[in-house]
Amino acid sequence: MDRDSNDDLAALFASYAHELPAIILEIVEIWRALEIQWDDKLYADFHRKIHNLAGSAEMYGYDNVSQIANQIQLTIRSGMQENKLIQNDITQIDSLIKQLELCLMKY
Repeated sequence: MDRDSNDDLAALFASYAHELPAIILEIVEIWRALEIQWDDKLYADFHRKIHNLAGSAEMYGYDNVSQIANQIQLTIRSGMQENKLIQNDITQIDSLIKQLELCLMKY
């Protein structure tokens, strides 16, 4: 890779690092809103954002964040097979969301 490509790549990683806390915070806020008032459209948005976070965090080297997001996805998928989240799923997702919140302190 030439120097310009390395600079471009470094800029992409820096940009993601800068945006990551806001991405996580938005996901946390959506989950908290869902806990107060369930909304299928908001839940679909939550699922999409978690999916995007799982992939992008892994790509940019935030393995812990990616693993947590992947665990949330697995919980969502198991609940979707039943067409609803049971209390155990909600408790699991809530615990994982708290882990994401802890990641905010690192980044």
